[in-house]
Amino acid sequence: MSEMRALGAERGGSFLIFGSAAEDRMKFDSDLEVVVDFPADLESEALEFVEDACRRQDLPADIHLKSRSSERFLERIRGHMVQMP
Repeated sequence: MSEMRALGAERGGSFLIFGSAAEDRMKFDSDLEVVVDFPADLESEALEFVEDACRRQDLPADIHLKSRSSERFLERIRGHMVQMP
């Protein structure tokens, strides 16, 4: 998943993970929960990128665009998010 970090650095955005992946407790049936935080004109590209990256790893993904997520949702996960290492 280092390719996600590289895209974020290159395009001025970030992929924030939360849930079991952020807490280093993923199991065989876990998914990757990701908040895509990119400039508006790059959101679609970043969303497709993370979908493709997860598909290549055969990893189910739960992907959220930060710009379309409610403040309530973001506040609930804020303390549990980490930037994709």
